[in-house]
Amino acid sequence: MLLEIFLIFIISFLIGYCLDTILANASDIIYNDGSKGFHIGKKRIHHNILGYLLVILSLFYYLPVLMGLGSGMIAGHGLREKGFWFLESLR
Repeated sequence: MLLEIFLIFIISFLIGYCLDTILANASDIIYNDGSKGFHIGKKRIHHNILGYLLVILSLFYYLPVLMGLGSGMIAGHGLREKGFWFLESLR
């Protein structure tokens, strides 16, 4: 039982890491003012907010798949962007 949960977590972590790379490339929309990414007003929302939401959901529903996917997305963003933020102020 514990081994299956661990394997599910590891496989979903790797999938989440790959999804992070895909979302990072897809979210590089360049707007007319030169800014990149998805933004609302003066705030840029990073794609890894989905990872944080998945981790929070996994705490309520105890699904190792969601925990793995979310952790993989957060780790991928953290390694690539050198930070774990999900909201950024624009100038």
